[in-house]
This record gives sequence, structure tokens and C-alpha cells, in this order.
Amino acid sequence: MSASKPALILVFLVLGFIGSCSNSGSDDLEVLEDHTGILSWGGSPAVDGTGLLLESGDTIYGIPGDKSDHSYLFPDNTNTVNIRTDIVITGNETVRGWGSTYPEAILINAQRLSKQS
Repeated sequence: MSASKPALILVFLVLGFIGSCSNSGSDDLEVLEDHTGILSWGGSPAVDGTGLLLESGDTIYGIPGDKSDHSYLFPDNTNTVNIRTDIVITGNETVRGWGSTYPEAILINAQRLSKQS
């Protein structure tokens, strides 16, 4: 029964996100489908780390959460992976490291393509 707790938590997070979108003008959210990029973990933003960043093309997005939220993407204790994902651009900015700001994006259906060396 403890295996169902993470699934239940995920369901509540998704429902909460959907609910907040519908209350804050979800028509303004941009969804980019079938996006590829490099997802990297640079340590906790609470201690001046960069957190999760997705570099895709010329843009770097701040991804909410931490590495453990996406552990299935990071094999063998790596901190950088190539992924394919749909992303939702929230319209918010994230502050990371020493005050760097990035547009916030949420990963949807992310899949690891290969390990990054």
C-alpha cells in the first residue's frame, strides 16, 4: 500500500496544477510538444545551486522541483541527461544560483534519450 502513496501524491500535484491553470488564465500557457534538450541538476537553489535546468536550443528553462522528482531520467547517479519532452511554459520566472533568472517550464511525459558524458 505504500507504493500507492507516491502515485496518489502525483495525482494531487497534477490536479492542483490543472486547477491553478484554470484559475489563472490557462489560455496564456504555452505548450511546446516533442521538445529535446539537456536536463541538468546543479544542486539545490536554496544553497545557491541552479536546480533543474532544461537547455533546449537557445533557451534555458528553470524546472520546478529537484532531481529526486525526476530520478527515472537520471541513470547511474548522473546529473545531466538528454531528454525528449513536452513542456508547459508557465509565464513565471525562476531565480537560480546567484540571482540568474530563467523562464519556468514544467516537463510533461519526459523520456531519457541517452546519458550525457
